[in-house]
Amino acid sequence: MIQPNHFVKAGLFSPHRIKNHELEFLMLRRAFVNNQKKRPYIFPGEWVFPGGEYESTDNTLLDTALREFREESGYLGQIKSPRLIFKGTFSRSTKFYYAEFYSGEIDNSLKLSPNKFEIIDYSWFSPKKALELITSAEFSDSQDLEIKRLGLDKLESDFYRVDKREIPGFTLKILDYLALNQNLFLGVKNE
Repeated sequence: MIQPNHFVKAGLFSPHRIKNHELEFLMLRRAFVNNQKKRPYIFPGEWVFPGGEYESTDNTLLDTALREFREESGYLGQIKSPRLIFKGTFSRSTKFYYAEFYSGEIDNSLKLSPNKFEIIDYSWFSPKKALELITSAEFSDSQDLEIKRLGLDKLESDFYRVDKREIPGFTLKILDYLALNQNLFLGVKNE
Protein backbone atom coordinates (compact mmCIF):
# COMPACT_ATOMS: atom_id res chain seq x y z
CA MET A 1 0.00 0.00 0.00
CA ILE A 2 1.28 3.45 -0.93
CA GLN A 3 1.66 5.82 1.99
CA PRO A 4 0.12 9.32 1.60
CA ASN A 5 3.52 11.01 1.98
CA HIS A 6 4.66 9.21 -1.20
CA PHE A 7 2.03 10.91 -3.32
CA VAL A 8 2.93 13.89 -5.49
CA LYS A 9 0.44 16.65 -4.66
CA ALA A 10 -1.31 18.50 -7.48
CA GLY A 11 -3.94 21.21 -7.82
CA LEU A 12 -6.34 21.94 -10.68
CA PHE A 13 -8.65 24.89 -11.24
CA SER A 14 -11.29 25.48 -13.89
CA PRO A 15 -13.71 28.37 -13.87
CA HIS A 16 -17.36 27.60 -14.50
CA ARG A 17 -20.24 29.52 -16.03
CA ILE A 18 -23.79 28.98 -17.16
CA LYS A 19 -24.38 29.90 -20.79
CA ASN A 20 -27.68 29.26 -22.56
CA HIS A 21 -28.88 27.36 -19.48
CA GLU A 22 -25.94 24.94 -19.68
CA LEU A 23 -23.14 24.54 -17.12
CA GLU A 24 -19.72 24.89 -18.75
CA PHE A 25 -16.11 24.62 -17.59
CA LEU A 26 -12.99 26.01 -19.20
CA MET A 27 -10.65 23.36 -20.57
CA LEU A 28 -7.27 23.69 -22.23
CA ARG A 29 -5.81 21.56 -24.99
CA ARG A 30 -2.20 20.74 -24.29
CA ALA A 31 0.50 21.07 -26.93
CA PHE A 32 2.05 17.86 -28.20
CA VAL A 33 5.74 18.80 -27.96
CA ASN A 34 7.77 20.91 -25.55
CA ASN A 35 10.14 22.41 -28.12
CA GLN A 36 12.40 23.90 -25.43
CA LYS A 37 13.04 20.50 -23.82
CA LYS A 38 12.72 18.51 -27.08
CA ARG A 39 10.22 16.05 -25.64
CA PRO A 40 6.45 15.50 -25.50
CA TYR A 41 4.31 17.22 -22.93
CA ILE A 42 2.43 15.13 -20.41
CA PHE A 43 -0.89 14.17 -22.04
CA PRO A 44 0.12 15.52 -25.47
CA GLY A 45 -2.77 17.07 -27.39
CA GLU A 46 -5.35 16.25 -24.73
CA TRP A 47 -8.18 18.39 -23.37
CA VAL A 48 -7.53 18.83 -19.64
CA PHE A 49 -8.25 21.15 -16.75
CA PRO A 50 -5.48 23.64 -15.94
CA GLY A 51 -3.30 22.32 -13.16
CA GLY A 52 0.03 21.02 -12.03
CA GLU A 53 2.25 19.86 -9.22
CA TYR A 54 2.55 21.56 -5.83
CA GLU A 55 5.63 23.79 -5.50
CA SER A 56 7.40 24.93 -2.34
CA THR A 57 6.12 28.50 -2.89
CA ASP A 58 2.51 27.28 -2.68
CA ASN A 59 0.91 27.30 0.77
CA THR A 60 -2.02 25.07 -0.22
CA LEU A 61 -3.23 23.03 -3.17
CA LEU A 62 -5.67 25.87 -3.89
CA ASP A 63 -2.60 28.11 -4.32
CA THR A 64 -1.15 25.50 -6.70
CA ALA A 65 -4.39 25.29 -8.67
CA LEU A 66 -4.77 29.08 -9.04
CA ARG A 67 -1.08 29.59 -9.92
CA GLU A 68 -1.23 26.91 -12.59
CA PHE A 69 -4.51 28.26 -13.97
CA ARG A 70 -3.01 31.75 -14.32
CA GLU A 71 0.22 30.42 -15.86
CA GLU A 72 -1.53 28.21 -18.38
CA SER A 73 -4.50 30.43 -19.31
CA GLY A 74 -2.87 33.85 -19.04
CA TYR A 75 -5.86 35.07 -17.00
CA LEU A 76 -5.02 38.22 -15.03
CA GLY A 77 -8.38 39.11 -13.51
CA GLN A 78 -10.08 38.35 -10.23
CA ILE A 79 -11.13 34.81 -9.35
CA LYS A 80 -14.34 34.75 -7.31
CA SER A 81 -15.34 32.13 -4.76
CA PRO A 82 -12.91 29.31 -5.55
CA ARG A 83 -13.98 26.12 -3.81
CA LEU A 84 -12.97 22.51 -3.63
CA ILE A 85 -15.15 20.38 -5.91
CA PHE A 86 -13.38 17.03 -6.20
CA LYS A 87 -10.33 15.27 -4.78
CA GLY A 88 -8.78 11.93 -5.46
CA THR A 89 -5.75 9.89 -6.38
CA PHE A 90 -4.39 8.64 -9.66
CA SER A 91 -1.19 7.23 -11.08
CA ARG A 92 0.80 8.08 -14.16
CA SER A 93 3.93 6.21 -15.19
CA THR A 94 5.73 5.53 -11.92
CA LYS A 95 4.23 8.46 -9.97
CA PHE A 96 1.23 8.44 -7.68
CA TYR A 97 -0.72 11.67 -7.27
CA TYR A 98 -3.13 13.17 -4.79
CA ALA A 99 -5.02 15.97 -6.54
CA GLU A 100 -7.65 18.54 -5.67
CA PHE A 101 -9.90 20.16 -8.27
CA TYR A 102 -11.31 23.63 -7.60
CA SER A 103 -13.76 25.82 -9.46
CA GLY A 104 -14.88 29.42 -9.19
CA GLU A 105 -15.98 32.33 -11.32
CA ILE A 106 -13.90 34.64 -13.50
CA ASP A 107 -14.64 37.80 -15.45
CA ASN A 108 -15.58 36.34 -18.84
CA SER A 109 -15.15 39.71 -20.53
CA LEU A 110 -11.37 39.48 -20.01
CA LYS A 111 -9.41 37.83 -22.78
CA LEU A 112 -7.41 34.71 -22.05
CA SER A 113 -3.85 34.48 -23.34
CA PRO A 114 -2.87 30.82 -22.99
CA ASN A 115 0.80 29.92 -22.74
CA LYS A 116 1.42 29.37 -26.46
CA PHE A 117 4.23 26.88 -25.82
CA GLU A 118 2.14 24.60 -23.61
CA ILE A 119 -1.47 25.20 -24.76
CA ILE A 120 -2.75 24.96 -28.34
CA ASP A 121 -6.43 25.72 -27.73
CA TYR A 122 -9.03 26.44 -25.09
CA SER A 123 -12.79 26.16 -24.96
CA TRP A 124 -15.78 26.09 -22.63
CA PHE A 125 -17.44 22.67 -22.46
CA SER A 126 -20.36 21.17 -20.61
CA PRO A 127 -19.10 18.09 -18.74
CA LYS A 128 -21.23 15.87 -20.99
CA LYS A 129 -19.87 17.39 -24.23
CA ALA A 130 -16.28 17.19 -22.95
CA LEU A 131 -16.75 13.51 -22.08
CA GLU A 132 -18.25 12.81 -25.50
CA LEU A 133 -15.32 14.51 -27.26
CA ILE A 134 -12.51 13.02 -25.17
CA THR A 135 -13.90 9.47 -25.34
CA SER A 136 -14.86 9.55 -29.03
CA ALA A 137 -13.15 7.20 -31.45
CA GLU A 138 -12.71 10.08 -33.88
CA PHE A 139 -10.74 12.17 -31.36
CA SER A 140 -8.71 9.15 -30.26
CA ASP A 141 -7.83 8.29 -33.86
CA SER A 142 -6.82 11.89 -34.62
CA GLN A 143 -4.61 11.92 -31.50
CA ASP A 144 -2.86 8.71 -32.53
CA LEU A 145 -2.31 10.05 -36.06
CA GLU A 146 -0.77 13.27 -34.74
CA ILE A 147 1.51 11.33 -32.35
CA LYS A 148 2.78 9.32 -35.33
CA ARG A 149 3.03 12.38 -37.61
CA LEU A 150 5.21 14.13 -35.04
CA GLY A 151 7.35 11.01 -34.57
CA LEU A 152 6.64 10.84 -30.84
CA ASP A 153 6.40 7.05 -31.19
CA LYS A 154 9.97 6.90 -32.52
CA LEU A 155 11.82 8.80 -29.78
CA GLU A 156 15.03 7.11 -28.60
CA SER A 157 14.22 7.53 -24.92
CA ASP A 158 11.74 4.95 -23.62
CA PHE A 159 10.78 7.39 -20.87
CA TYR A 160 9.56 10.07 -23.31
CA ARG A 161 8.36 7.87 -26.18
CA VAL A 162 4.59 8.10 -26.78
CA ASP A 163 3.39 5.01 -28.60
CA LYS A 164 -0.30 5.88 -28.49
CA ARG A 165 -2.73 8.29 -26.95
CA GLU A 166 -2.72 8.56 -23.16
CA ILE A 167 -6.24 9.41 -22.01
CA PRO A 168 -6.21 11.76 -19.01
CA GLY A 169 -8.04 9.49 -16.56
CA PHE A 170 -8.27 11.99 -13.73
CA THR A 171 -9.87 14.52 -16.10
CA LEU A 172 -12.48 11.87 -16.98
CA LYS A 173 -13.14 11.22 -13.27
CA ILE A 174 -13.72 14.94 -12.68
CA LEU A 175 -15.96 15.26 -15.74
CA ASP A 176 -18.03 12.25 -14.64
CA TYR A 177 -18.43 13.80 -11.19
CA LEU A 178 -19.40 17.20 -12.65
CA ALA A 179 -21.92 15.64 -15.04
CA LEU A 180 -23.60 13.85 -12.15
CA ASN A 181 -23.47 16.77 -9.70
CA GLN A 182 -24.42 19.84 -11.72
CA ASN A 183 -26.73 20.92 -8.91
CA LEU A 184 -23.61 22.06 -7.01
CA PHE A 185 -23.51 25.03 -9.36
CA LEU A 186 -27.14 26.18 -9.19
CA GLY A 187 -27.28 29.88 -8.57
CA VAL A 188 -24.31 30.64 -10.82
CA LYS A 189 -25.10 33.79 -12.78
CA ASN A 190 -26.39 33.23 -16.30
CA GLU A 191 -24.30 34.74 -19.08
